[in-house]
Amino acid sequence: MSSETFQEYKIRDLGSFRNGVNFKKDQKGVESSDSFALINVKDIFSGGRYLDFESMDSVALPDLKNIDRYLVQKGDLFFVRSSVKRDGIALVSMAQTAQTQAVHCGFVIRFRLESEIADRLFLVYLLRDAHYREELKNLSGGAAITNISQDGLGNLSVFLPPLPTQRKIASILSAYDDLIENNTRRIAILEEMAQAIYREWFVHFRFPGHEKVKLVESPLGKIPVGWEVIEISKYCDIRSSKRVFAKDYCESGVPFYRGKEIIEKQQGAIDVSNTLFISEEKFAELCSKLGAPQPGDLLLTSVGTLGVPYVVRPGERFYFKDGNLTWFRDYTGINASFLYCWLLSPAGKAELAKATIGSSQQAFTIVLLKSMQIACPPIDSAQHTPTLLDQFQDVVGPLLSSAFNLAKKNNNLRTARDLLLPKLISGQLDVEDLDIESVEPHTEMVA
Repeated sequence: MSSETFQEYKIRDLGSFRNGVNFKKDQKGVESSDSFALINVKDIFSGGRYLDFESMDSVALPDLKNIDRYLVQKGDLFFVRSSVKRDGIALVSMAQTAQTQAVHCGFVIRFRLESEIADRLFLVYLLRDAHYREELKNLSGGAAITNISQDGLGNLSVFLPPLPTQRKIASILSAYDDLIENNTRRIAILEEMAQAIYREWFVHFRFPGHEKVKLVESPLGKIPVGWEVIEISKYCDIRSSKRVFAKDYCESGVPFYRGKEIIEKQQGAIDVSNTLFISEEKFAELCSKLGAPQPGDLLLTSVGTLGVPYVVRPGERFYFKDGNLTWFRDYTGINASFLYCWLLSPAGKAELAKATIGSSQQAFTIVLLKSMQIACPPIDSAQHTPTLLDQFQDVVGPLLSSAFNLAKKNNNLRTARDLLLPKLISGQLDVEDLDIESVEPHTEMVA
């Protein structure tokens, strides 16, 4: 397909815009007969092509006039109108279905397609391409907060192939997103299964053989006879890394992670964005003093976004920033699966809250982390192996590994999709003659 078959249009010539509703702070979160699901910036930032109405906040709008003007129709596109992050301005998602109890807020702009020359879902993908993202940022303004207006959005020029080609491109890209969404659901199920087993065994104490075990009082409430409530530092070494200075960074070498990179890795990223590096010589020097993270060690984000645990995988070789991350290693009796599930459990989160300092910039301290209290089964003094925790590792370890592998697959799918995107929408990859079943057309004109 030649790009000569593409036609240039202004977005404003394809449909109409509407700003969102304004309301008072005390109206948000209210559940009543006058409540609506509220499309906010965070709902678009979630990154999906389609909006998730189930996860939205609610807002009570008893005095809003002409409510019909704001109700969501199938195929409506929603743009971020205001963003603290410039990279977030004009991000777009689509309503897959009509919603009679949903409106968008004033920080969001709705676009309703009124032309039959464009496919809505194709537009969503088109406007997520790096070229168009940069164009949209150039049409925005503001210093502390970046804003874009209806006029700014409307002035964007887009190049559209013939409608059948648009639908084929949308189908190809949707196939990737379908797999990603399916894997994401499977990840959630696996994570919930792991947490459910943890709750059953270590919260409700219905572990294998529990029928013969009595419960006794402890500082954390009733626990099985023979269990101990003890500081977590008795079961593992908790520390930070050796300090690495900015002068030690280099263009290539051994990856050097901060909290944000560990969060990306927890979400399945293989090649994380904006990675720093240290030299092989510096890495060897650090290893000789304190070692480096080993498979099964756990890193915990400890500044800013607190409490995200990451279990080091086989084959990983990296170092990390002191203060940003806390290092759990050298386990005695406990294992990574148990520690991971405990940190994400209500009991673990309660202990982490006690280890938190600061107000505007919260952080964990190692001293307080070491003092966290945990209820744990007895450890075999001869082999230093708690039988129950071994069983837990055998059952839950594969679930968590499967979830992590699916997250890696999702990362690979996103990478492949994003590599295809500019080639498809520019005509570099010709799909005109491909026999592809299109996704449901998103071109119906609205009344």
